[in-house]
Amino acid sequence: MTEKFSPAVSVIVPVFNAEKYLPDCLESILAQTFADFEVIVVDDASTDASLTVAENFRARGRAVESHFTADEHGKSFRAAKCRA
Repeated sequence: MTEKFSPAVSVIVPVFNAEKYLPDCLESILAQTFADFEVIVVDDASTDASLTVAENFRARGRAVESHFTADEHGKSFRAAKCRA
C-alpha cells in the first residue's frame, strides 16, 4: 500500500489568464529550499493556456495539482478560502 502525500504546506495559486507569468511563478515556488509542500493551481476559467502550463508542470512530476473552473470569475478565491 502506498502512503498518501500529506504536505505540511499547501500553496494555492489562483489564476486567470496568467499564461505569460505562471511559469516564472511556479518555478519560483518550486525552487524553495523548504520541500514539504504542494502547489495547487486553481484556474478560474482562463481563456489562454494557463491550465496547459500548470498541467505541463504536473506532467513533469512536479508537486503541482491543477483545477479548472469553467464558469464565473472569483470561484478560485472561494475554493482557496474553503481549503484553508
